Amino acid sequence: MYDLLYFGRLPGEVRIIYFLERTFSRYGKKAFCESFFRAIEKGKIPKSKYADEISDFCRSEQLSHKARALLDILTVYNPKETPKLRPIIVFTSRKATAYEFKDAIIRELDVPSNKVEVLTSDLSKEQRKELISRAKKGDVYIIISTLVGEEGVDIPEAGVLVMTDVPKSPLRFYQRLGRLIRVSSPMNTKVFVITMTPKTEEYRDLSEAVWNLYREGVDVSYILLNLEEKLTTQKLLDYIRETTQMLNSKWASYMLLTQGDKPKDPVEYYLSALKSNEKFKETIKQRFGELSDEEFEKWTFMVTTIFFLRAWSDDIKRAMKEVEKILNKGKVVGDFDKLIKDDRLFYFYDPEGLSDMVFMELERLRKYCKENQKTFCENVFFRFDRKGFLRLFTNVFPIENIDDIIKELRQRVSKKERIFGDIYVSISYNPSSKAIIANAHFSVFDGEVYLRLEPQFNYYNFRDNSKLKEKKLELIKLNVKDICYRAMEKYFETYVKD
Repeated sequence: MYDLLYFGRLPGEVRIIYFLERTFSRYGKKAFCESFFRAIEKGKIPKSKYADEISDFCRSEQLSHKARALLDILTVYNPKETPKLRPIIVFTSRKATAYEFKDAIIRELDVPSNKVEVLTSDLSKEQRKELISRAKKGDVYIIISTLVGEEGVDIPEAGVLVMTDVPKSPLRFYQRLGRLIRVSSPMNTKVFVITMTPKTEEYRDLSEAVWNLYREGVDVSYILLNLEEKLTTQKLLDYIRETTQMLNSKWASYMLLTQGDKPKDPVEYYLSALKSNEKFKETIKQRFGELSDEEFEKWTFMVTTIFFLRAWSDDIKRAMKEVEKILNKGKVVGDFDKLIKDDRLFYFYDPEGLSDMVFMELERLRKYCKENQKTFCENVFFRFDRKGFLRLFTNVFPIENIDDIIKELRQRVSKKERIFGDIYVSISYNPSSKAIIANAHFSVFDGEVYLRLEPQFNYYNFRDNSKLKEKKLELIKLNVKDICYRAMEKYFETYVKD
């Protein structure tokens, strides 16, 4: 269930998907399902097979992972068998989770219902005072508290504190600890437990909370951290390694990794998404009037690949951003970028898919030449510079595979150089966008028209001070040549018969 959200496979508004992913990891099933059905009611999540799958999951009786973890803790620190631990205080930020915890404890651990209390804003001040009084007398074994219990609740008798989520605010974090650590406490030793969902944002939350406490001058030496292997970036890296091993390959498609499937034709996939966007269609119509399907497709292609055509209207740029957000949603997007910047992953563009677009431009130029009775046509403004679009063609690999991939690309490019001659590739670096800009320069002649093309390919998240800089640059040049050679092959196979 979590992966549907993390990898952005569930259709819906990007910010809603991200919110649901965080809710699931931090607060568990009940709170997540409460928010999920609310999003469905408000039309933020459209009907889909994934939405149906989550609905079935929410209707099941299975306890959340947060509740199961809490039951494990309470089995070890059992308040029924160890009276001196009473009361145990459990913190969560969501009411739905608090009530789920109470039901689970009563049902699974056979604790009497009057010995487990939930402290939320649903209780009046008098009811809260009565609850605290009973707890101090030992009549309450477990208090499950939401935000209302973070301050103003003094129970020095408490022996165990369980945080089932982590507030990043140093004030809230310390207020929670204050419910346990009191000078007036009759106990010398106390137990502090934090439960977190491995390889999710929760571990980043803990890191931020601890550093915030440290900056405030709080001694945090007793909180031991080993975060790197618990973060979502490690989850993604492990998943990529597992996938490449399963495929018996050195790399894996970004779309396969994130969507669970790779579109058969990424070019058509992207152009169809653009053409189905009402704002985009309306802007093109305002600019050119009514167009045939063929003309509309031509202008859609040109707007995608010729940067200055997008300057016609801010609506065009906004529409393209909307489409690319839909194609690139989920927490996974930011983790890809971070791993690439940290030299733990790198990538190249699929030569088969992206060469289709280079070939399409050669065809468009040829048609223009023929219609205007020209023998020479060129385009020096042809660009692949949209990060969201380029992800559709991205093949990702763990950085330890870079030498093998360079070797394979060298062999392939070397064979094509002997057939078509060398392609010159110039390289520059844009520090503001952290992008390598690779420009290829090549031409084709089919016996009738001479075409010259200078396609530009942007490679993002490039760290200029990387120890692997030279290897990455070599890979980029080989990748660009491979794409262009493949486009030339397609062109000659189509227009040159001998």
